[in-house]
Amino acid sequence: MSATTGVKRDRINLRLKHNVKKVLERAASFEGKTVSNFILTSAQVRAEKTIQEHEMMSLIARDSTLAGKLRAEHGRGFSSGTWAICSALWKYSPPRRLSPLCGYN
Repeated sequence: MSATTGVKRDRINLRLKHNVKKVLERAASFEGKTVSNFILTSAQVRAEKTIQEHEMMSLIARDSTLAGKLRAEHGRGFSSGTWAICSALWKYSPPRRLSPLCGYN
């Protein structure tokens, strides 16, 4: 293992209002964390969630495009596998997006 493993080298500086700082300090104290650690862990969780949502929406858009192409080529005569894909997409996408693509009304 390298001697630099785990060494924090990057920084982010924030300017914030006094009342926001007080809220962060209070929340950090409830969790037994430093303000820096509280902000870092909270921001990391939110960043990972944002990335996951973006990647999911990219996959849904790609799959919706594929479903639209299949529908254009085959009309409403989808195979049971295609309906299964549309049903799975239905769970993760607002209905208005998939209605025209998968035949949902």
